[in-house]
Amino acid sequence: MSSIENWFAYLEERALDQTGSVQSRHSVLAYQRDMRLFAKWFAQTNGEDVGANTLTATDVSLYKQHLQTVQQQQAATINRKLVTISQYGAWLVATGVWISNPLADVSRVKKTKVAKPTLKRKDVNRIFRELEKQILSANTPKRVYRAKLMACAFKFLGYTGLRISELVALQPTHIQMSEKKGVVFVRSGKGDKDRDVPLNREARAALRGLLEIRPESDWLFCKADGSQSSVRMFQNAFGEISQRSGVKFTPHTLRAYLITQLNNAGQPLKHIQNIAGHARPETTLSYVMVTEQDLENTMAVLD
Repeated sequence: MSSIENWFAYLEERALDQTGSVQSRHSVLAYQRDMRLFAKWFAQTNGEDVGANTLTATDVSLYKQHLQTVQQQQAATINRKLVTISQYGAWLVATGVWISNPLADVSRVKKTKVAKPTLKRKDVNRIFRELEKQILSANTPKRVYRAKLMACAFKFLGYTGLRISELVALQPTHIQMSEKKGVVFVRSGKGDKDRDVPLNREARAALRGLLEIRPESDWLFCKADGSQSSVRMFQNAFGEISQRSGVKFTPHTLRAYLITQLNNAGQPLKHIQNIAGHARPETTLSYVMVTEQDLENTMAVLD
């Protein structure tokens, strides 16, 4: 009996030890199926049977290439088959046939992540509507202020891309604004780095709305009593708005939303990187939400 058949027998015995569950039995069958397919390819490629004395990491790497280029299988399928072969190698180590398992060093196939769709304009409008409803339903001055504060913060974050920690640290002196332009000076941002973020018309409008209602305070987005707001306060408030509006978002979602919008508008990556306050352009690109529809639109130019 070959070492592979011995491994199959071991898997079946182990499945029985685990009360013969359906899940265990299915796993054994999947291992056997994948390994037989590999053994068939191995024999056709090398002219000999696969076994403890013939199998190498190079063989597994070549098989991975075959699955990718010839059979064009999905990453998840290829990785499952690589795990099967690696498990065979682990069993050879456990039984003393091999000293170490070189098959475990064969890298898995990485799948390009396609992000879930970011916020769309209709989602933003639904959130705005919920924010306006909260302002209308507020029945005390303190609740009115808090509702308006959240509305201003939502809009400001969406048009500046600031982190929520940077928002709560803003002071009135960190803002410079006129009728047609403005800038927010982010001091000691992430990585203890400073940066200047220009304020577009919408961001300036949000800021003016805040300045009309806020009390005297050392903090720009302060509480009704003038004390500094907390990150947790905004996270909780946005969580409530998310539930009521039916749109899943967090303060960080607004940051990704802005970066994606700027990228889709064709703005230079270096400019977006500076606005976001990222040390590396790769970090900025990781925020760009690429959807299945984006990929379809890209390929449609060839039609």
